[in-house]
Amino acid sequence: ANAQYYGLKGEPVRVILRPTRLMADVLAPAVRQVAVLLAERHFSARSIDDYAHAFESVPILWVDTKQFHQVFFNLLSNSIKYAHKDPKMFRVQTFGTAAEGEYTVVFRDWGIGVPEGCEDAIFNEGFRAPGASRHYVAGQGLGLWVVRQIVEAHGGRIHLTHNAAPTEFVIHLPRSLARTSSDLSKH
Repeated sequence: ANAQYYGLKGEPVRVILRPTRLMADVLAPAVRQVAVLLAERHFSARSIDDYAHAFESVPILWVDTKQFHQVFFNLLSNSIKYAHKDPKMFRVQTFGTAAEGEYTVVFRDWGIGVPEGCEDAIFNEGFRAPGASRHYVAGQGLGLWVVRQIVEAHGGRIHLTHNAAPTEFVIHLPRSLARTSSDLSKH
């Protein structure tokens, strides 16, 4: 039940699979964790769309809860970092759906967006968008690289489906992550 992805210095990082509710175990704690970032920008947590029912169609998944918390935290913090200055313009929407053979998690924000031509590069280790320093965004360019490593370690994939207004990331996760503990013991 364990997978691994490689850490910043190439060492394997263990991914420990446990039953996880995306809303209660991952998204809600990530929203609480970004509260300081929201306050610094004078943004309201209410600008993150009501997500209480956003993952009803996604069952409990066997993922590494801590690693998935990191995925959601990184995506939320990027939405905050790359938002327009006007607090009234800040908005994030996230939800999950059950599609044929997979589950999808969608993150949308209405910030400055991703420059054309950077759709794949943003997932590279150390990549910083050309406008990052102009918008006074701090960071080492590791956030989306880490997100991709974690998603892929779970057999999924992530891609940018819309560059701006909204900026939209979609995570695709295999249906096999919804297996039960009895399913796991058969393997």
